[in-house]
Amino acid sequence: PDTETPGFDIENETKPIECKKMSESVKAMSAEEVAKIFVAGLEKERYQILPGEAKSVWLLHRFVPGIVRLILDRDYKKILSDLRK
Repeated sequence: PDTETPGFDIENETKPIECKKMSESVKAMSAEEVAKIFVAGLEKERYQILPGEAKSVWLLHRFVPGIVRLILDRDYKKILSDLRK
């Protein structure tokens, strides 16, 4: 997930507007939240650790990739259309 860090702030300075718009619908997580989730996952010897909404998105993409692709493409086309207005 987007994680609130100084590096993320720098990334946002040069991130394409389309990417910024796509990220607006997702809440950024604090570095502390992400760290706690990763530490807990490591303690449980998890192979895959997906904080926040990343787990839901991964599961959807794993089982219904076409639907995820349709949603992302739809959102991207809407953003492009809005930017052209």
